[in-house]
Amino acid sequence: MPPVRSDLTVGPGEVMALLGPSDADAAALTGLMDGVDVFTPDRQDIEENQASYVEAWRSAAGS
Repeated sequence: MPPVRSDLTVGPGEVMALLGPSDADAAALTGLMDGVDVFTPDRQDIEENQASYVEAWRSAAGS
């Protein structure tokens, strides 16, 4: 899925760093998120393979 806007050249985290809050709470939250990997699903893969993923889940879960 392409980005909604092509004129933005920074990622979401960078936008928050540039435009977001800079108070002590924001700094604490930034510290909590340090080292956290944010999972971004491959939506194209999910769309193409959803049926097989559901079947694999059903098989593994016994449902």
